Amino acid sequence: MKRIMMMALLAMMLTTTAAFAAHGEWSGGGQGGMHIPSGDYADFAKSGYVLGVFLNYGVTPMFTLGVNLDLNSTKAKDEFINANAGVDEVKATLFNYGVNGALSFMPEATVHPYVKVGGGMYNQKLETSAFGFTSDESTNDFGFCGGAGLMFQPAGNPVGFGVEALYHNVLTQDSSSQFITVAGRISFSFSDASQK
Repeated sequence: MKRIMMMALLAMMLTTTAAFAAHGEWSGGGQGGMHIPSGDYADFAKSGYVLGVFLNYGVTPMFTLGVNLDLNSTKAKDEFINANAGVDEVKATLFNYGVNGALSFMPEATVHPYVKVGGGMYNQKLETSAFGFTSDESTNDFGFCGGAGLMFQPAGNPVGFGVEALYHNVLTQDSSSQFITVAGRISFSFSDASQK
């Protein structure tokens, strides 16, 4: 009997209409998580962190457009430091600001998965401390990202929670840099309920 009640409760949660991604609705929030280097970039950099903010608009119940500003930060691996005499530390900071689109597969459910693609500019800054001096260099490059996420937002609740994983490819002058972000997200819906 308990198992049947639990199954019924779960079914109600998954089929209850949620406010997230409603047509004409604005939502915004923040995220925080891991920055994981990939490819050749992983030979140089350790895993770091990502922090960011975002703003989304529900174009349709299934599709949202958004903008984002993210800070990624990491440091060079010890092997790289030890292989370069005189180098004490190398910090890598990357600001990403861009636009994105997300497609939700279950927009009317309390829990729903989605896929996302985006593009924008990546400002990369390397700060090197060596022989008692600090120098830095920065570049601005275009890049794109793609991935998926899962959001949870009960019906009538303006607050949503989720997790998102994105693969980023930054097109540098001679090659490209890749990394993965995995972040927990919190969103707030702030459209006037009378407009829904």
